[in-house]
Amino acid sequence: MTGDTQTKVQVGDIYFASRGFACPFCQVTLETFQGTRVSIKAGGDGEFTLSQVLVKAGLSQACFTALDIRGIQSQKACVSFSPLTADNSYQGIFLPPTASLSASTLFSKEALRIAGHSLSNASVAAIVDGISHAPTQTDKNGFYLFTLSDLSEGSHTLFMQARNTDAASLIADKAMSFTVLSFAQTAQVRVLGFFEGSVLLKAIGIVLIVIILLIIRFRSRVAVALDVLRTFLGNAFSYPKK
Repeated sequence: MTGDTQTKVQVGDIYFASRGFACPFCQVTLETFQGTRVSIKAGGDGEFTLSQVLVKAGLSQACFTALDIRGIQSQKACVSFSPLTADNSYQGIFLPPTASLSASTLFSKEALRIAGHSLSNASVAAIVDGISHAPTQTDKNGFYLFTLSDLSEGSHTLFMQARNTDAASLIADKAMSFTVLSFAQTAQVRVLGFFEGSVLLKAIGIVLIVIILLIIRFRSRVAVALDVLRTFLGNAFSYPKK
C-alpha cells in the first residue's frame, strides 16, 4: 500500500499517472522539465502510485527520485515515452536501489562496502565500469550490504541494479564514482598521516617538558617532599629489630 502525497507543484492541462516500486517507505518524487514536481511516500512493500498529476501536453520524459529516509544516498532515474497528447499513465516503474559507499577513495587492496535499500527479497548487483558483479540479496526490510574486493587501481564508475521475479530496476541517470589508490599512493598517504598524527606526540612532549621545567624550578621543594615521602615509606615498611 502506498503512502499519502506529501507535496505537489503541478503545471499543465492533461493528467499523467505513474505506478511502480521503490525501496520501502522511501520518498518518491516525480519531476518534469515543465516544472511539475510531486512527491509521495512508498508503502511498506515499496509500492507507490502517483495519480492525477497535471502536466503540459507534449511531455515525453519524467524523472523519479527515491529518497531513502534512513539517510542513504538517493538515486534518480528517468523514463521516456511518446509525447503526451491526452491523459495517460506509465506503469511498472522499478526505481534503482538507494546506495551509500563506505568511502570515495580507497587504499590499495581495500574493499568497498555498499549499503542501501530496495524491495524486500530482491537481488541487487553492482555494475562497476560496465561489468556486473555477482548479486547479493536484500532482507525482509529491503536492506542490502554489498562488498567489492580485489579492485584495480584508478577511477571507477558504479551503478546498482535490483531485480525481482518480474523485472530489473531502472539504472540511475548518474553513476556513483570512487577511486582506488596505487600501492605507492597508499604508502604516501599513510606516511603523511603518520606525521600529521605526530602533532599529538609533539603536544605530549611539550607537556612533559613543562613538567620537567617545573620540577627543576621548584627542585628544592620537590627534594624535601621526596625526603618526607621516603622517610614515611621507610617507617611504614620497617620492622623493629629483635
